Amino acid sequence: HVVTPVAALDGSNLGVLDWQVLPGTSQFVVQTFDQTVLLFDAASPALPTPIGTWTELDGVSPDGTLLLVKDAFGNAVVSIAKGTETRITPSPIDGEIPYSATPVLLPDGHTRVQSVVFLSPDLTSSHSFLVVDDGTTGHVVYTPPDGGAIDSFTVSPNGQYAAIATVPDVGTSTSDGYYPFAKATNILTIVIDLATS
Repeated sequence: HVVTPVAALDGSNLGVLDWQVLPGTSQFVVQTFDQTVLLFDAASPALPTPIGTWTELDGVSPDGTLLLVKDAFGNAVVSIAKGTETRITPSPIDGEIPYSATPVLLPDGHTRVQSVVFLSPDLTSSHSFLVVDDGTTGHVVYTPPDGGAIDSFTVSPNGQYAAIATVPDVGTSTSDGYYPFAKATNILTIVIDLATS
């Protein structure tokens, strides 16, 4: 194997904050220290193609054509080929707009899975849900038990299943003390079929 360093636009060494491989291709995207996102092709090493600048590079669609990014205004989907940016916000659930975490795109490129949170009117409590959102409406596919919460989730490559790490009872949970990425010691992982949930 011959190692070929990846260079910045000016040919200098590249400082990398994050990177993602585009599925089914020899291409990958890199976010540099100045938050610029660049497109590279490992099969044809050359200067990269700039795509844009965002504070976070959060993911890639399963077909490798779209990027999930974030900036001060929220989440967006970016077409790698066209460079166009589409803002995404959580759709209403029973008429209410929830707060959302970083979504995951499903294979169709526009439907997404995301963990959302509703706050109580007095802001003293919250409840989380896992939602499939088609851009118009949100459909709840998993609700933790009372007192529980969603810690994290991941979606299978074909978009059929979600593995959800949940804390069954936040009030009685204890931390594993792992700084700076501490987790509850009673996390339970649940696998659901998104199509039938």
